Amino acid sequence: MEWDHICSKVNSVNTSYIRSAEELKKKWSAICSEGKKKFAKIKREQRKTGGGLLPADCSITPLEEKIQSILGETSTFGVEGGIDTLVQSERAPTRKRKQDLQSPSLELVKIEKERLEIEKKRMEVEAERLAVEQKRLSIEQARLQIEQEKHNIKLCQLGIISNATVTPVQ
Repeated sequence: MEWDHICSKVNSVNTSYIRSAEELKKKWSAICSEGKKKFAKIKREQRKTGGGLLPADCSITPLEEKIQSILGETSTFGVEGGIDTLVQSERAPTRKRKQDLQSPSLELVKIEKERLEIEKKRMEVEAERLAVEQKRLSIEQARLQIEQEKHNIKLCQLGIISNATVTPVQ
């Protein structure tokens, strides 16, 4: 049904050649397939160059950008990390700009800055945790000193040790 509607729209604009819904479906499939191949090649090239410039045959046409925006990044670039849970994301797929595809080193710098900021925050939390732990240990040491003194007093009261033998615990 949808393809019939699309077919009538396309044929109303293009009068030189009338296509069937099945032909349009095949044409769309071929266009998408070629686009996916090109985006896969771009991704391979980006990995090869380590973020350098892409070859000239990896430039993206406006039509390919439009196809990517329709299909979404997962369809054209694949699932990040290689695991697909088949769960639909609630947010709309974002589209990479042409500039981002040709300059992944800028994206890597941005990601590295974010990672370093997260690491800095983690280190601050760890420093706070260590300060709390140090205070806890000081309190525990004071508690043990008091316990030792109580024990010595009890021993003095029982006559087991004399006041002279009780030494203050440091």
